[in-house]
Amino acid sequence: VTARSSEGFFAPWITQFFYYAINGVTDDIGWQGSHWGGKPIWLELTLKEPADIGRVVLYAPNLGDYSIDLIGPDGGAQRIDVTGNTSKLTTHRLAHTVRCLKLRVTATKVAGGVPTVSEIEAYADAGEGPTTPLLTVLAAAGPAPQPMFGATAEPNALWDEHFEPFGTAPKYNWDGKDTNWVLDPAKLLAEPRPGGGLVLASRAAEGYAGMTHLFPIDPAHRFFQVNIAAIDGTGYKYAYVHCGTSSGEPGYRSWINCNRPGIYTVDTHYIHDNYRTGAEKSCFVVVSAAGSAKQADGGVTVGPRFTFDWIRLVQEPLDGLAVTLPDGAPLGDSVKVGDTLRFELRLTRPAADAVVEVQCDSSLTPLPINGEPYVQLRRADEAGKVWVGEVTLGPRTGKFKPTGYPTIFKAAVNGGAIKETYAPVMTAFE
Repeated sequence: VTARSSEGFFAPWITQFFYYAINGVTDDIGWQGSHWGGKPIWLELTLKEPADIGRVVLYAPNLGDYSIDLIGPDGGAQRIDVTGNTSKLTTHRLAHTVRCLKLRVTATKVAGGVPTVSEIEAYADAGEGPTTPLLTVLAAAGPAPQPMFGATAEPNALWDEHFEPFGTAPKYNWDGKDTNWVLDPAKLLAEPRPGGGLVLASRAAEGYAGMTHLFPIDPAHRFFQVNIAAIDGTGYKYAYVHCGTSSGEPGYRSWINCNRPGIYTVDTHYIHDNYRTGAEKSCFVVVSAAGSAKQADGGVTVGPRFTFDWIRLVQEPLDGLAVTLPDGAPLGDSVKVGDTLRFELRLTRPAADAVVEVQCDSSLTPLPINGEPYVQLRRADEAGKVWVGEVTLGPRTGKFKPTGYPTIFKAAVNGGAIKETYAPVMTAFE
C-alpha cells in the first residue's frame, strides 16, 4: 500500500508518518493534518492491486465531518459522506462490494485539535449491521491520450552499455577508434562487476572524479537512460551524468544529478536542438562520482560507491518516464500557468496504478501541481504496461528554479516490477 496526503500535512516527504494510519495499531498518533488551516485535507491509500471492499472501519478520535472516497481502477469514485460524527470508532458497511484501487479519507470539520486518523481498516465482507449509503461522485475516466514513444524499429537501443567488457584509456586519440572509457585511475575507482555493471567511487582530492565516452546518437533514438542500482557508503552521495559535445559548445542542458538509486530517463531532444535535428552525430557522455575528501595528512577518503547497471540510448524508454509538451515536443527552459505537460510511462511488466510526483532541489521537496501532490496517469493499453497523462498547470502549482539540482519528475508505480522511475530536467516552474 502506498500512502499520500494533501497539503497541510506537516512533513509530506517523511512517508513513515502516513503509515501510522495502517500499521495495525489503533491507538497511536496515526496521521495528523497539523497544518490544515481549516481547509479540507485528505489521506489517500493506494492498494497494490484492485480489491473488492464491503466494509471500512475508521479509528478517528476527532473527525466530525468527513468523507471516504472509494476510487476504482477505472477512475470512477463512490463516496461515504458523514456529518456530525461523535464516535472515535466508526464502521461503514456497504450494501454491495465496491471495486477499489484508492481509498481517500477527507476531513472537513473536527471536534477540537487537528484532523487525526489513528487507523483505517478495509474488508471484503460487509459484516452484520446497518449499511452506509454510497454516492457516485466521479464517473469512470475516458480513454487515455494515445502513446507516442513505442519502438518503431529493431533494435530498440542504438547502444546499450553494460560495462562488459570494460575498457579504459588515459586519453582520446581522436582517430575515430576511441571505444574505451577515458579516466584517471588515480582519481576514480572503477570496478567492473561479474556479469555486467560497474562500481564507481571518487578518490580525488577535489571531491569528485569522472570518466567520459563518445557514443553515437540520432534523433530516432531519443531517450537516454541510466540505471543506478545502488549508492553505498558515507559522504556526499551524488552521481552526475551529463551528455554534451566534446567541443565544449555551450547550450547543452545538464542531465542527471541525483542521490538515490533508480532508472533515470532524459529526453535528448530537450538537451539540445542538435540532437533533435540530427546535426550532432555523437554524444560526449560524462559519468562522475562525488563524495571523496582530502585529509589533513594529504591522504584522501574515498567517496561513496555508485553502482551503475547500464547506460543506453533507446527509442522506447522501458521502465522510464518521458516528459514532454502535449504534441511530443521537448520542454523548454521554463513552464508557467496555462502550460500543459504530458507524461508517458512505459513499463516492462504490468502495473495496477501509476502517478507522477514532482520533487525539487537537493532535499527532494515536493512541488504541488494545481495544489495536488501528484498527477494521475491512466492506463493506455490493456496490459497495464503503458500509462499516459496530461495536466494543465494552474495557479496552485509550486515554483522552483533549478540551479545545481534539477527538477525531478518521479513516476510512482503500484503493483509493478518497479516502484518508481525518474525524469530529471533543468526546467523552471514559474
